[in-house]
Amino acid sequence: MNSYETLKRFVSEATGFDPESTGEKAFINLIKSQMESLDIRDMDSYLRLMESEPEELERLYNRLAVCETWFFRDRGSFDFLKRYVGHIGPIKESGMGLRILSAPCSTGEEPYSIAITLLEAGLAPDSFQIDAADISKSAIDFARHGVYKKRSFRDEKHYGGLKDRYFSKTEGGFKVDEKVKKSVDFYIDNMVSQNFLFNQRPYHIIFCKNLFIYLTHEAREKVFKNIDRLLLPEGVLIVGHSEVMLCINNGYSPMGHPGAFACTKKIPDSAGPVIKHREKQGKKKAFLDRGSVGQHKDIIDMPVQGQKVDESILVTAQSLADRGALKEAYHLCEEFLHGHIDNKEVYYLMGLIQQALNHFERAETLFMKALYLDPFYYDALVHLYLLYEKKGETEKASVIMGRIKRIEKTDKRGIKDRGTNLGL
Repeated sequence: MNSYETLKRFVSEATGFDPESTGEKAFINLIKSQMESLDIRDMDSYLRLMESEPEELERLYNRLAVCETWFFRDRGSFDFLKRYVGHIGPIKESGMGLRILSAPCSTGEEPYSIAITLLEAGLAPDSFQIDAADISKSAIDFARHGVYKKRSFRDEKHYGGLKDRYFSKTEGGFKVDEKVKKSVDFYIDNMVSQNFLFNQRPYHIIFCKNLFIYLTHEAREKVFKNIDRLLLPEGVLIVGHSEVMLCINNGYSPMGHPGAFACTKKIPDSAGPVIKHREKQGKKKAFLDRGSVGQHKDIIDMPVQGQKVDESILVTAQSLADRGALKEAYHLCEEFLHGHIDNKEVYYLMGLIQQALNHFERAETLFMKALYLDPFYYDALVHLYLLYEKKGETEKASVIMGRIKRIEKTDKRGIKDRGTNLGL
């Protein structure tokens, strides 16, 4: 094993980060940049530095991680939270209090947004507890300090008055109110670790948005084990829009609130064979569902109209969408379509983006285009089924469920029958 492969394995095992999730070339360039900043000329020396000084591993991880966060990012999840707290009577009666985890919490905008949402919903500060964890010590130190620049306040027209009520202007920026700060306990911890928050009581809700897409398969399994341990029965897991399918494959059921991407730990009996861990069956899946382009390079490189798909454009579009830049991601997809009109993955990604924007009719059309190109496109079928369920179109949902079950049945028998186009 060469020096680069050894270093890559070290970073992956220590943090769970999958270098291929951002592109191998980008990962190599970042390492070289970090080495140059330290005047280190070979990777063996840099690896020894990381092994002896954990601070250097953290510095590299901070550059690798996408720390695009701001207050009330993904407003749908906070709209969901408002509705959820209206049904916590049994929690209050139990004397336990509402418990919420935000991980990874980055520099604290998300857990503080959760606290403000609960206070605005009328909950007393002593009726809930928010824990927040991140692998980065510098991010946690920043969060504990609680002073934010203008870039942390975006889309203010949707929550304008909250900034005035819960922040005070200082020379360094905007300082979060003490009653909000006291509602959040911050921890330096790694969700990939077997002992992640091991001494904490379980939670009613866990926010874990846009983490899985950057992890190796092994790291994802470890994170789901931790979530299963830390989430109460019938608890709620809130993830990023491109991670819902992964949750379904790990035994969670979507709750159908627009824009929230919330899943419940309880699996309805009526879900049938859809809720399965399909990865173990060894089937090829679209790269969007697992967030790692490298693991599905054979799919991305399929010839389309005599060309190879430009992997970097799709990766960039997905990365933009994962950071919340949905309009920019959609525009890039449209540009991509000019040369790849028969690519099902781009229609699927565009459908996910429109679904995240609550444009359900457009999302339906795009999922249908993906299915026109591949009538057995399992992931597009599942999202179309969820879309019809959300819209209350039970008859269409039933038809799609029938198609999904037939695919599941075919997979069980090991038969690759692609001869019948099952239309709506």
